[in-house]
Amino acid sequence: MKFLELPTLVELNDYLHEICSGDFILSGRVEAYSCKRAGSDKKLYKTLSAQYERQEEISKSPPNGSPTRSPKSPALSSSPFGPLSLSSSRNTIINLIATLNASFADYDFSEARPEHFVKAETHQMAMNAIDSTLVTVIPDYYDALRVRLWTLIDREVQLAHADIYSYIPTLDNDPFAEEGNIWSFNYFFYNKPLKRIIFLTCRCQRKTSVDVDVDAEDEKYERAAYAAALTTAAGCSSKQT
Repeated sequence: MKFLELPTLVELNDYLHEICSGDFILSGRVEAYSCKRAGSDKKLYKTLSAQYERQEEISKSPPNGSPTRSPKSPALSSSPFGPLSLSSSRNTIINLIATLNASFADYDFSEARPEHFVKAETHQMAMNAIDSTLVTVIPDYYDALRVRLWTLIDREVQLAHADIYSYIPTLDNDPFAEEGNIWSFNYFFYNKPLKRIIFLTCRCQRKTSVDVDVDAEDEKYERAAYAAALTTAAGCSSKQT
């Protein structure tokens, strides 16, 4: 996966880097990736694709020499990406795993399974789920942030034409599984015709578990000022379109 340095996301990521709100700290990132495979991605694709194909062959083989075929593995016959016997389905899950590897360079997600991912029924349902989660943590800032967040993501990946997946890790595969973390989420907005993925990841921590070197009152003023700037920017964008 190739990381795309998009100027439209730089300012948004600066804002999401660390937001103090009450007893909590919200940290998030919005990253863009091209589905163009580099060397390590090609190796990952080859390895995982061969693995899925072997599992498919095993699922077709009759048990103990019986002439009756064994039932297919549920993870292969049906998954959030479609049957993994299809190359298009394998491409999708491998691209999401490659995105995780690129975003969290200190982790290896090659063991992630299809059941660790969930596909949103519609982009609006995914947006509502994200909105309802974030507004509970940063109620003073989220109204303005929400407009800017979805405007920028839509601009880069065309939400109406994107498939949206969330990654729900086990403790062994969770880069945020550490003391003080309350929750985290990871969403992929995947536009296949554009061959582009927008990856949105956020986590919420207890303030007592994080070293905060920003004065709370100063930050509150800065966030309020920036929220106003986001609202103005979003308004200008909508007028231009």
